[in-house]
Amino acid sequence: MVVKMAGVSVLSKEPTIAVNNSEGCILLQLLFQIYAGTQALDPYFLDIMGLVRQRMTVLPRPKILVRHLLSVFLAALAYNPTNTL
Repeated sequence: MVVKMAGVSVLSKEPTIAVNNSEGCILLQLLFQIYAGTQALDPYFLDIMGLVRQRMTVLPRPKILVRHLLSVFLAALAYNPTNTL
C-alpha cells in the first residue's frame, strides 16, 4: 500500500508537480534505507525502479526532482546492489 501511494505521488501531475513528485521519491528512498539488508521490498523492487526510471523521462523535470530521483537509485544500491545495477 505504501509503495502504491509513493508511486501515485511520483507520477502526480497536480499543481506543484515538483513537490508532489519529490515527496514520493523521498518516501521510496526512506523505504529502501529502512529495509536495507532485508528482502521486504523484493516483490516491488522492479516496479519501483521502473517507476523512477519512467519519471526521469517525463517533463517537466526540475533539478530538485532529479536530485530526489537519483537519491532513490542511491538508496536502492544500499538495499540491493545487484538488482539495482
